[in-house]
Amino acid sequence: MSVPPNELGPLSLGMASAEAASHADAKAKATEEADVKAWLARIEEARKFDEGARKQYAIDRKHAKRRRGAFEVDVPIAGTYVDILKSFLYARDPDLDVMPAESTQPPPEDELMRMAKQAVQADPATQIQVQQAGQQAFDSSAQKKNVIVQAVAPAATRALTEGGGLPSSLPQLPDIDPDRDAEEASRSTLERIIQAKVKELSEPYQQRRDDAKQFGSTLEIVVSRLWKKARLKDQAKPQVGSALTVGIGWLKASWQERTGEDPIVRSQINDLQDNLKRLAATQAELAEGAPNPDELKADIERQIQGLQAKVEVVVARGMAIDFVQAEDIQVAPSCGVLTSYRDAPWIAHRTFMGKEAAKAAFPYIAEKIKSATCYGQVKPSDPTNSDASSGNNPNVSATEADSYRKGGEATAKMSEANDVCVWEVWDKDSNTVLTLVEGVPCYARPPYTPDPGTSRFYPFFQYVIGEVDGERHPESLICRSAPLLDEYDRVRSGYAEHRRRIRPKTAFDATNLAPDEVAKIEGAGTQEMVGLKPQRPGTPMSDLLYPVAYAQIDPALYDTGVIRAELEMIWGIQEALSSSIRTAKTATEAEIQQTGTNARTGYMRDGLDMQFGELAEYTAEVAIQKLSREDAIALAGPWAFWPEGMTIDDLASLVTVDIKAGSSGKPDTTRQRQAWATAMPLLQNAIVQVGQLRGSSPTDIADCIEELVSETLARTGDRIDAARFLPPAPDADAMPPPQQPPATPPMAGPPAPMSQPPTDNAPTEDIPNAA
Repeated sequence: MSVPPNELGPLSLGMASAEAASHADAKAKATEEADVKAWLARIEEARKFDEGARKQYAIDRKHAKRRRGAFEVDVPIAGTYVDILKSFLYARDPDLDVMPAESTQPPPEDELMRMAKQAVQADPATQIQVQQAGQQAFDSSAQKKNVIVQAVAPAATRALTEGGGLPSSLPQLPDIDPDRDAEEASRSTLERIIQAKVKELSEPYQQRRDDAKQFGSTLEIVVSRLWKKARLKDQAKPQVGSALTVGIGWLKASWQERTGEDPIVRSQINDLQDNLKRLAATQAELAEGAPNPDELKADIERQIQGLQAKVEVVVARGMAIDFVQAEDIQVAPSCGVLTSYRDAPWIAHRTFMGKEAAKAAFPYIAEKIKSATCYGQVKPSDPTNSDASSGNNPNVSATEADSYRKGGEATAKMSEANDVCVWEVWDKDSNTVLTLVEGVPCYARPPYTPDPGTSRFYPFFQYVIGEVDGERHPESLICRSAPLLDEYDRVRSGYAEHRRRIRPKTAFDATNLAPDEVAKIEGAGTQEMVGLKPQRPGTPMSDLLYPVAYAQIDPALYDTGVIRAELEMIWGIQEALSSSIRTAKTATEAEIQQTGTNARTGYMRDGLDMQFGELAEYTAEVAIQKLSREDAIALAGPWAFWPEGMTIDDLASLVTVDIKAGSSGKPDTTRQRQAWATAMPLLQNAIVQVGQLRGSSPTDIADCIEELVSETLARTGDRIDAARFLPPAPDADAMPPPQQPPATPPMAGPPAPMSQPPTDNAPTEDIPNAA
């Protein structure tokens, strides 16, 4: 069939367009595969760079648990210290401390006064008003003066005409000077206008300050609620334990909204979207002809029943906070010291998931998951098996720190290799997030930009203990104290061996005893009386039996007091905290030791406070972008102040977000009570005195005292309701009128001067006397 010549053009164009599109797709695919290959190679190279650190992780974890076989007696001192400090450093979620920013502070009073004067001087209307006030005062004073002169003049004229001269006494006349009164009126009017201008200028600043305070209170509640819903404590405690064990701990925080571009987290928010994905993946596996169709059908029926129950929200929104193992975070080697991770060009986060879960999570590559590198989970160690390897064994492999290992390394300690390794790469240079699966030559999902954006690109938060200057990785407390831990176990093992070797023994003369008699001695029980018949009758028993001599135990050789003291110095744990008290101690001594522990662990608290301060700021930046005013009201209450449309820059200029120092650790109740006992009487007296000076009602003063009592009971550590012990407030209808506080008596001093004649009104009372 021939094609008309006039139709060859469009057909050729269509074929060329399709060929070009196919070529573009092939080129894009090749570019993507090359990028994925390069990133996986870059990550592998970086992990080799940090291989020594992961070896140390494995060694430290061996010290933290009982390494049976290394010594006969293995005391888990390191694990015990980790547990003690973990509860000491992190006992509760930290308290937010959101304060108005410095930019919300109004200018100083003298600066406001200068601004007001400049504005008044530049305003012609104000100058006219001042001049008019001066002119009015001048006219009024001149009129008053004329009235007085007219009243006094007739009497003086009559006395002169009668020849008597001026009267000997004239009425006291007020001192009226129109020029002076005009000047004073102009000045007072100008001051009044300036004060009004100062108030006008300060109102916007004060309003901004008030808004910042209310917004700060709202933000504290919102961030605290988001942390509570994300179960921060469940994730932060293992992070602190990781830092105490291997020197570093990681948290990952992100906003989850089921948009397909949520960062990978282990503690995801459960909702119907997860269930629907799992159901779809199971149905797809069944359609492909799975070897266990009956099991899959039963699984599908259970999932459908769960969906019909509607026990989960349809789409969940909120913060997700996850603890990440130290070996699952890879920071770019070019970063240098890990504490500078915020400046790293990229950070990769490793997670493991089953193949079916990966198909549901990444439908973009569901068909290619089969080619992924398989991993198997390492089984928990069997406590009945002896591990003869020492914690300082140089032959420890870096893979011993991993909880998953490749299928090619399968051993009896691994489960079936049916998991895949997912790398989430946060590339700061391109401001994108890449998701890769080992063994799959393309992206697990298209690269995306983090949403919402924050002032810090990375969602990772690091807590470090034992930072060493110039070293990339921190030195853990276990690594610092490893020789002492081994020495302690060595001393205790030697003590046990010595005790075993000095069991009481008795030797006997076998040449003077028949074999039956020897068997009676060897088979006799403890404290049993055995009759012997020596071959030479009459031989004294002291010649037949005698105790074997052995070396006595010298307690000084096995004293561990010095070792414990040095361990406590390294770990910052005092006797009162570790319960290693040998003699009775007074409460004062225990308090001194507790204070010493607080001082020694201060640097640990400081690092933890720094991390949670950054997490608070990050959560606040996410909240203002993702929460509407209705969401804020649902979290903080109907009085919440939540300006919508705020940016990160607006947040920084309005408030400063941080936490109260040391609020996440175990409180030092003794010191806090002593401080409050000193401050409470001062506050109580101040409430009464300020109330009297301000003329406050007794009800207002009573409310303040009630708040003081509530705060005092709260600081005792017991949940006591102060309202149970205080009289209730009377009804509004039955309340008597408020009584004014007694007036403050006047201070002693010279008598007040006599009152001068009025200057604002005409002296009509003095005029008749002049007549």
